[in-house]
Amino acid sequence: MSHHLPSDASYLRELALAGVPAYVGLLGPEARRSRLAQELGPVAEELRFRMRGPVGIDIGAVTPEGIALAIVSQIHAWLAGRSDVERSTLAQPSMPLAQPSML
Repeated sequence: MSHHLPSDASYLRELALAGVPAYVGLLGPEARRSRLAQELGPVAEELRFRMRGPVGIDIGAVTPEGIALAIVSQIHAWLAGRSDVERSTLAQPSMPLAQPSML
């Protein structure tokens, strides 16, 4: 992803039409994800279950190392088939994480 919304929409459109990869992480706030979805229009549906944005599990990370850990953790969980740790997808708002008392 870049800092240029039209370019990012173009890249995502190509990924959507190609059907690959199975996992796409989007850096940045949820508002950016929503703007990209609007820009993509109906093509956004093709990415609905592949796009993760903002990418990473919400662990309260603020440092580059913490953000990297959050992203790698989400990818690891996805590869292990753990959909219950998803932070968000292109078409859905962020899902709340379980509270420690709920575990």
